[in-house]
Amino acid sequence: MIRNEKRRAELRPQGFESPSCNGCQWRKDCGGFHNGRLIGNCFEETCCEFTGKDKDKCNAVCPYKNDFDDWLADTMGLQFDDLPTFAQPILDLPVYIPVIDHRSRRVAPLNWPVVSLTTYNVLRMHRGSGEYRAVSNDPDSLRDHFLLGKDTKIVLRGVARDSQLERYWENHAAAAAPAQLARLNIHAVMGPNFSHFLDVPRTDHLFNKRRQLLCLSDLHAAGMATVPHLNAVMPGDWRFWTTFLQRNSSVRVVAIEFQTGNKNPTQGKKAIEHLATVQNSIRRPLHPVLVGGAQYVEFVSTRFQQFTLTDSTPFIKALHRQKVSRTDGKVAWKSRFRLDRQDVDELLIDNIRGYSDWIEERARRARSGAILN
Repeated sequence: MIRNEKRRAELRPQGFESPSCNGCQWRKDCGGFHNGRLIGNCFEETCCEFTGKDKDKCNAVCPYKNDFDDWLADTMGLQFDDLPTFAQPILDLPVYIPVIDHRSRRVAPLNWPVVSLTTYNVLRMHRGSGEYRAVSNDPDSLRDHFLLGKDTKIVLRGVARDSQLERYWENHAAAAAPAQLARLNIHAVMGPNFSHFLDVPRTDHLFNKRRQLLCLSDLHAAGMATVPHLNAVMPGDWRFWTTFLQRNSSVRVVAIEFQTGNKNPTQGKKAIEHLATVQNSIRRPLHPVLVGGAQYVEFVSTRFQQFTLTDSTPFIKALHRQKVSRTDGKVAWKSRFRLDRQDVDELLIDNIRGYSDWIEERARRARSGAILN
């Protein structure tokens, strides 16, 4: 965390006394607070200063906390008008991209056109030196580390546990993480999805959104194809992303995570509908990458010309000695006998192929009108 006293003084909000939305200097970027009622604002509803919650257990980025100056200095403010524009190249992504977590229990390279690795499995703290560095220094050794084909394209996903995200944020600048990744012939990298909790002031959301875009800017500056991760918990967030995409007219591929809050069917469909509204507003087709969310294939297929699903289902099932089985348009997983410590290479490729075909078939059926919702 930056602790430059002069910079802290410059960033400190002047005359901040009232939690009123009308008097809040961050309202333009936050888009307002909506709680389903006509009263209250984010501070009155969530801040320890007003709710009686234990301040000692509060980790939110909030102007009523003594460490707020330090958080502001860490991101050089909570504004967004100082960020550069992004130029996203044309990204040709398949309907399904399998996530590969490691090479354990495999003996042969996985030859699949495009796979996804988690950014924080590629960048780690080195046990010996304590340095934050990539597990490999060149494209071939990276693919060997995860036992992938030499021609396999890699998409990095930024979704992970908070501890891994925070480790990246703390070390990415000093370790020149973007430059390390740029050496590895990565096809595209998704921005980190710093958490947007519901029970925190909107300043916390702005902080995490700015962190994501600062990280994305650094990756873009290193020459990588970047994919913004669209975190949104309030209507104002979707308005923000609409403005962002209008300003960055080459960005077509965007990512949304469906493994936590959006896993709920109601919330997940709302997120897809919001993104479809954004697409209509900017008047160009978007290509959403669903991180998790296989349950929404039909729903997203009828709202976007192209989409991509990425998850680790075939990989996890293979490790548990389960093989994909497709019957009557559905998929099931059947246990297969394997000797102890026997490799799962054959199971993995069969699972990826069968699962991918199933996802594509569902999308085709939905678009043909067989499934509308």
